[in-house]
Amino acid sequence: MKSSLFFVHFLIILFTCVSLQTQAQWEHKTYVHDNISRDYWIYIPQSYSSSNPASLVVTLHGMGDNDTNFRAVGFNHIADTANFIVIVPNAVPFNSDNPIVQAVIGGSRTWNSGAGIDIPIVGSVFPNNEINDEGFLNEIVDKTINEYAVNHKRVYMCGFSKGGFMTQRMALKSNGRYAAFATVAGTFGLSLTSPNPGRGIPLAHFNGTLDEKVNWQSGNPMFEVYVDSMVDFWVNHNNCDITPIHEHLPDTHNDGFTVEHEVYANGDNGSALEVFKVNGAGHIWLNENNDINYTTEIWKFFSRYSFETAIISEEDKGLSINIYPNPVTSSLTINALNDCHVLILDVSGKALDNIKLVKGQNTVDILKFNAGTYFIKDVHTGSQVRFIKQ
Repeated sequence: MKSSLFFVHFLIILFTCVSLQTQAQWEHKTYVHDNISRDYWIYIPQSYSSSNPASLVVTLHGMGDNDTNFRAVGFNHIADTANFIVIVPNAVPFNSDNPIVQAVIGGSRTWNSGAGIDIPIVGSVFPNNEINDEGFLNEIVDKTINEYAVNHKRVYMCGFSKGGFMTQRMALKSNGRYAAFATVAGTFGLSLTSPNPGRGIPLAHFNGTLDEKVNWQSGNPMFEVYVDSMVDFWVNHNNCDITPIHEHLPDTHNDGFTVEHEVYANGDNGSALEVFKVNGAGHIWLNENNDINYTTEIWKFFSRYSFETAIISEEDKGLSINIYPNPVTSSLTINALNDCHVLILDVSGKALDNIKLVKGQNTVDILKFNAGTYFIKDVHTGSQVRFIKQ
């Protein structure tokens, strides 16, 4: 009898271990956005439970790289104990009719980040500037929130090189879902004219002083905002303390680098700018073999921030409208607490429809919309409800 019970307990433990190993793994997904088949990797940690909503970290690879390779920066190793989901999206390959441009960067996957590339003879080129990467990134975040238990107040984004430029574009132009951002060797492009994030943005930036592509004080002005200029922008925009708290991190590894850490604190909405200046480093992502592990430091930074006014679902309190069914195929019922005026928005914030609702139940035909994620915004209160059109 005892041996039978032991065998049963052993099978339970074995099944649990197998289940955890199966759950904690990378999964490759595809998603059609703007009639383009896009793909991304998602990692669900061992600690994931529908009763304990996870945080979400979106990580963007650099130009010429891809989502499969960029998984190697190792956020999944932290996710297992810190309870966050990791998304690694793939950029679209860039191709050009110009043979010189094609020879230099043709086929490279890159983001529509707003940063140009200087190519001899040709001049400045802005790869994939017709691709709506903002919409794609926001939609896969919404899709993940819809499919898993995610704490919508704890969604973050980071990126390297052109992925860093894209991350800053999102911070500047489409930050409504994200509590904080981090960039490695990527500032923001000068094609993003009159940038105005609309709120204080927590941001951490990591850059080597010998980075030949993203410079501190010089470079091609068509390509980048220099690191010093980027720091000035965020300090001024966030209304942070002008004088930073400065420290030298311990020189623990014989890697030829030293790290200075500056914190510009007390920004609007609890924001801050943290800058990690790595003396002697180039255009690289540092890891556990260096004085600083970017992946670890980024998560430490993210974990301190939640976004109390992030776009939320209709189940949350305080909204002036709620909807059903969701997802929906043809007819959406909107229950309004009062007469109100609403807009239907796509994921980029573009208004697609303008509707006046009366108090109580209203039926709205959405057959004209393509499959995807949309928002209904109360013009007066600013509250938003997300829905999925199938």
